[in-house]
Order: sequence, then structure tokens, then C-alpha cells
Amino acid sequence: DALSRNTTLPANSGDHLCVNIYTIEQDNWLLSLQKADPDISRILQILKPEDDLECKDIRKNYTVKNHVVYRKIDDQLRLVVPRSARWQVCRANHDEIGHHGYSKTLERIQSTYWFPKLRK
Repeated sequence: DALSRNTTLPANSGDHLCVNIYTIEQDNWLLSLQKADPDISRILQILKPEDDLECKDIRKNYTVKNHVVYRKIDDQLRLVVPRSARWQVCRANHDEIGHHGYSKTLERIQSTYWFPKLRK
């Protein structure tokens, strides 16, 4: 891939090099993955104001803020992590706290994020 290969410029390329750098903020990255996740898409559908199905439990436990799905836990909002991003969230939080082990990593993840079976 382009990130790991040493690229060489053509001989007539001149002295100027143009580099485009794209960054994705964490919330935008997770928002994109949330929209692609079928479980979270169902929650979003239920939470829409015009949808009055028998889904009291979903409405009670989830909310949408700025198009992002959150789980309500102890009067705090925790970002719902799509299935496809769970490993990355766990790994990033483990690495950011300096590899302090399961308990500290779990505590850090639970302070911001939620997904089913997080403790496993």
C-alpha cells in the first residue's frame, strides 16, 4: 500500500511536492461506522421521533445527539461502538493508558463507550 512503500518521483517532477493529508476525527469515524452497523441502524430507526413502536426499552436506554447514538448509563452518555470498531476502541484505550491491564483498560473504555458484552 502507499503508506508503506518508498515512492520515487519522476525525473522531471521539479523541486515541488504536493502532499494531501486527510484526518478523520474520532467522532466522525465512529459516526460513519455507526451508520453502517445494522444493530445501531435499528436503534436509530426506533429513536426517530415519528417512530412510535413498542420499543420503550430502546428509547429509555439510548439517545441520539448530533446524529451519534449514545447509551444512557447512570445519567451519563456513552458512545455506542459499532461491532466493526470494538477491537480498535479496546486496543487504542489499552495503548493510551500505557498497558495497565484489563481492569484499568475496562474502566477507561466504560467511562466513554458502550457495547454489548464489553466485559468479555
